[in-house]
Amino acid sequence: MPPVDKTPVFAHRELTLGIESLKRIDNGTEELAVDGSETALDEIAWNGTGASDTGGDWTRSGVGTESVASKKNGTNGLDSGVMIIADKMEFVRATPLDPTAASTNIAFWFQIKVLPPGSQLKARFRLSNSDVGNAVDVEDYIPNTDLDVWRRVVIPLVDFGLAGGDIDEFRLVLGLVDGGHFWIDDIELSGLSHIFRLAAPDGTQQYHVSSLILIINTPTASWVGTKFADLAAALPVGLLIRHRDSAGEQDFWSVVILDNVDLYGKLISEESTFSGGDFILRAELKPFPAGIIVTDSNTLDVVVRDDLSSISKIRAYAQYGVESTA
Repeated sequence: MPPVDKTPVFAHRELTLGIESLKRIDNGTEELAVDGSETALDEIAWNGTGASDTGGDWTRSGVGTESVASKKNGTNGLDSGVMIIADKMEFVRATPLDPTAASTNIAFWFQIKVLPPGSQLKARFRLSNSDVGNAVDVEDYIPNTDLDVWRRVVIPLVDFGLAGGDIDEFRLVLGLVDGGHFWIDDIELSGLSHIFRLAAPDGTQQYHVSSLILIINTPTASWVGTKFADLAAALPVGLLIRHRDSAGEQDFWSVVILDNVDLYGKLISEESTFSGGDFILRAELKPFPAGIIVTDSNTLDVVVRDDLSSISKIRAYAQYGVESTA
C-alpha cells in the first residue's frame, strides 16, 4: 500500500478587490480634517463639591471619596479607593434627560492608580435603576494604561447603543478582577466627536481587510515627535482606530494615536516630500491575512475626538477583498 500523502491542502479564493475611504457616519462625507474637540458643552454631571467646583449637580453615590489630591481641576476630585468586583461609582441626575439631544460624548478626566491584569472599568447609563443600552470598557478609549497620568476619556454616546430616550444615571463599575484604583474628575456631556466607518452591505458581503491606510498631507515637513502631524502639540484625547463588534457591544481591538511617535510606532509609516513643499505621511495598519473581517455589524472605525481642522487633508482608506455571503 503506497504511503498516504498528508501534505496540507489550502483552498485559494479569488476575492474582488475593494478600495474605499472610511465615511463619516452622520453625513457621509469623507474628510477627517474636522474639529472633533469638546467645543459644545451640554452639561456638567459631576466635578466635585468644593468651593471652586461649580456646576455638576448630579448626586454621587457608591464607592469613593472626594479629595483635593484626586482633582484635575477645581477643588476636589473623586478617589475610587481600591475597588472589588461589582463596586460602582454612581452619578444620578434629579430629572431624566435624553443625552443624545444636544451631546455626542460623555467625557471625564481619568487617572489610573492601580489596574491589575485583566481588570476592567466599565461605563454605562441607566434609567430608574435599570440599564439602558450597553456598557463600554473605559480602557478602549485611552492610549495606554500608564499609572499616575491624567487622561481625557471621550466616549461617543453612540457606542452605548443609545437610540434616543432618557437616562438619569451614569455609572462606572469594576469587573473581572479585584484591585482597581482610579481618580476621576469633571464628568461632562459634551460634543463633538466624529466616527468614520467601513461597513459591508447588510447580509450580502463581508470584507477581508488587508490594510488600513492613513494619509496625512501638510504643507511642510516640520514635524516633531511629541506633536501630532505639524500641529502645535500632541492630541489631547487621541485619534481612535478600532475594529468594533456593534452587535456584541465591544471592540475586538483599538489603537489610540496621540502624537507622531505613536504614528511611527503603532503603524507602518512612510513619508514623501514633493517639489512644491507638500509633505505626505502614509501610515498603514497591516493585519495578518484576514485579520480584520468587516460585516454590517463588525466595522472598522476611525474616531476623531480632537481638533484636526488646521491639517491640510487627512484620509483613511481601507483595502480589502470582497466575499459574497448572500
